[in-house]
Amino acid sequence: MISLLRPGDVINIDIEGTGYRGEGVGRLAKFVVFVPDTVPGEQVSCKVTEVKKNFARASLLHVIRPSPARIDPYCSDFTLCGGCHYQHIEYSKQLQIKAEQLDQALRRIGKLDGYHLRPIIGMDNPWHYRNKAYFHVTSDKGNIKLGFFQAASHTLGGNIECALLPRNMVGLALELEQLVNTGKIRDSLFENGKCQLDGVLLRQGLATGEMMLVLVTTSASLSLQGITAALTEDRPELVSVIQNVTDRDSALPLSENNILLSGRDQIMELVGDFQFLISPGSFFQVNSIMAEKLFNLVEETAGLSTNDTAVDVYCGTGAISLFLAKSAGLVYGVETFEKAVEDAKKNARLNGIENVSFLAGEAETILPDLYNQGVRPKVVVLDPPRQGCSHQVLETVINMEPERIVYVSCNPATLARDLHYLAAKNYSLGTVQPVDMFPHTHHTECVVGMQRKDT
Repeated sequence: MISLLRPGDVINIDIEGTGYRGEGVGRLAKFVVFVPDTVPGEQVSCKVTEVKKNFARASLLHVIRPSPARIDPYCSDFTLCGGCHYQHIEYSKQLQIKAEQLDQALRRIGKLDGYHLRPIIGMDNPWHYRNKAYFHVTSDKGNIKLGFFQAASHTLGGNIECALLPRNMVGLALELEQLVNTGKIRDSLFENGKCQLDGVLLRQGLATGEMMLVLVTTSASLSLQGITAALTEDRPELVSVIQNVTDRDSALPLSENNILLSGRDQIMELVGDFQFLISPGSFFQVNSIMAEKLFNLVEETAGLSTNDTAVDVYCGTGAISLFLAKSAGLVYGVETFEKAVEDAKKNARLNGIENVSFLAGEAETILPDLYNQGVRPKVVVLDPPRQGCSHQVLETVINMEPERIVYVSCNPATLARDLHYLAAKNYSLGTVQPVDMFPHTHHTECVVGMQRKDT
């Protein structure tokens, strides 16, 4: 479709829905325009910033006719920070939007029907839920600042006092920023005129209260004992302080080069009946409160008994595998990253779980190996990254002929694609349970149950 819109044009538009990136969706003569910070049902004035062949993007100027669901954002920096997308929308409406987006993806992308979409599970208190935060560090004329990048940029825009973080985590970050701007400590962080403190990672066990501080530096020779001593003096919950030495040009926030400065190299979190050890680079759900509900849902949907075998694909540090092991006879956990598998094995030992076997390697290799060894699981759990499962993984799962497949997804589009493939291979779609793991963002998690048709 050819559009007459040009960047810089100011238009009035009705917002009809919400896109998968959290932007409002409107149409001008059937031409799609995405406008962030809007709510379905509103009429807004906006300025066109980008025009493509099939759509345009615009920035909000002002709201002409507001939605009843529009509220004042909790954070004054909401529009500057890239962390949240829906703070301007009341929480019940956020949940409705997420459930509708999931349903639309399954129907439009997956061409699926006949499933039971359960009401989305939200949080009683959708604030201060994150157990992890990474603060970027910048310096200007010797002034060191911690913060979050604006959306799609490397410019600090978000305030340290993020409403998604626990208050004591925010307090630690504020004290650290003040400390690194103090006299000799500030001077010690500079080499050749450049600040060598590149980032700050904070992790916290919400149930245990234990905290970890990781100072990410581009130099191994920095003296960080002054910072460590000052922050741990009256803070017994800060049980781990670590220096991570990384390459400034690396695309990854952390390297594997960790130097323990104080305390332990891991913190502990409790989820349900289980204890989990968390290292600086461990994958762990950032919302411990909702993680327990998610893991219980997976266990419930799997419906395992003591004689059953399950395979947990993309198992990370083993959380879902341990929950499955409560009722299964044997669980295989498959994970690409060796460090995650090491953590998974530690977590199994910590909890006295002996009926789990964790295997490190690509799922495309490990699953065929298990199949060739005669492993025929009753249940396969798939919890892939956002890009979903590869065709080879899905094909091997089909060959294994499990009675049930439980699919855990954070991306409705790739979920719909993969479910479409499985539905064409003798599996019927049953319950779809969305879970709001990330309030005030556009992300949606869900647990889907599928049953082999001849069982």
